[in-house]
Amino acid sequence: MVLACLVIVGGVYLLLDRFALSKRSVAASGAIREKSVAVLPFSDLSEKHDQEYFADGLAEEVLDRLTQVAGLRVPARTSSFYFKGRSERPAVIASELGVAHLLEGTVRRAGDRVRVSVELVRGESGDPVWSSTYDRNVRDLFAVQDEVASAVVAALRLRLAPASAGDAARRTDVPEAYDQFLLGRYLYRKGGNNDWKAAMEAFRRATELDPHFAPAYVGLGVVEYLWANDYDPANKDAAIRSALAHADRAIELAPEVVDGYSSRAFLRMTAKADFAGANADIAKALALDPSDPATRRRAGFLHSMRGDHAAAIAEQRLAVKLDPLDTNTLDALASALDGDGQGPAARAEWLHVRSLSPAYDEGLHAIVGLSFMYDGLIADARRECAAGTDERSQICRAVLDGRDGHREASRAALESIALRSGERMPFDLARAYALLGDRDRCFAWLDRAYVTRDRYFTHFAEDRGLATVREDSRYRALREKVTSAN
Repeated sequence: MVLACLVIVGGVYLLLDRFALSKRSVAASGAIREKSVAVLPFSDLSEKHDQEYFADGLAEEVLDRLTQVAGLRVPARTSSFYFKGRSERPAVIASELGVAHLLEGTVRRAGDRVRVSVELVRGESGDPVWSSTYDRNVRDLFAVQDEVASAVVAALRLRLAPASAGDAARRTDVPEAYDQFLLGRYLYRKGGNNDWKAAMEAFRRATELDPHFAPAYVGLGVVEYLWANDYDPANKDAAIRSALAHADRAIELAPEVVDGYSSRAFLRMTAKADFAGANADIAKALALDPSDPATRRRAGFLHSMRGDHAAAIAEQRLAVKLDPLDTNTLDALASALDGDGQGPAARAEWLHVRSLSPAYDEGLHAIVGLSFMYDGLIADARRECAAGTDERSQICRAVLDGRDGHREASRAALESIALRSGERMPFDLARAYALLGDRDRCFAWLDRAYVTRDRYFTHFAEDRGLATVREDSRYRALREKVTSAN
């Protein structure tokens, strides 16, 4: 008994220690460079406090401008914005992000007037290095962004490159279109049915106000597909066609900007299983900006879909290095590790995701539970799946019941979920039936996932839940169909 307790305690210690090392990796990866700055989200000081999306967007645009400075390290947006609303001391934030400086700001907007106050501080002490306030018309926002970026790099004794053709292509002369774009991006990142629906309307309005504003088309295309996949599967075919058309339009308007190619790669691989097209887009995107974390993450997805686990893990690790506090990227790394059979390492990354965002995704309980199940840790699997209330957790519990001998109850639960939500989650149902040894139902749902372009079909080649059916001729035929299309 003593030995068993020691083993358990040791296992918990290793898991927590792995997590602690993961959290320390940003600052511990090397000495903090003097030429480094994190752009924190700007605070909304407007009278009605209804301009949070505007303040966030302004900070992000300054961040994007600073990433173009040679010799300056700038953490990606998701990592910097992780500290939004938190009361951490500057020294803690700087240490977590591995930077020497922090750029803070406030935004006060009233009608067409906006006041932007910014301050550059030393990370270790919080001492000010430079500060300034800009009172402008909203039409002058891009000039304000450039002035702030210029002042920051001057304070750090660097040089800001002149605005490129790509910068011009990401901007608009219509302030209302820019405002709607910032609102759409803010709502898209909040996620969920109503927010994504509102994001679509904001992006669409931006394209109507300025039909030449490429970033609005990028946002509209991605959210159209995601919303249809998760909430309106009956109209997904039309949504896919529209989403790809919007990505094409973005690239036509801004061929030198990474976002259009990166988003089209995502749509091609998930919505069309067009690996060749996605690969071409990713190659172009990385040629334009090899340090774009979203493109690196999508490159990892593409490797996973092809069954190249080592390449997938390498890309996801690079994406994490570029944006170390991004929960989506950490989740992608965990999935790649789990697909390679590295269950403990994957679950350590998922633990990190939860520590950063406790409400990250209800479905994460099911994913972690399944990972425990694959490794034979049934009690842990039951605990995880019991903690979730979403349908994926219900599927996980049904699978565990079925594998425990309660076949009829398991089948009844799965059939009930299929009636309610089968169109939204065919891949999840296919995996469940594979785990229960019901190959006929597995392939019926797997074919459905392929035909309807379920975005979770991207895990077709890596998901350990399908291990028992990979030698089946129907799996090989489906794999051949996917491969031959590319």
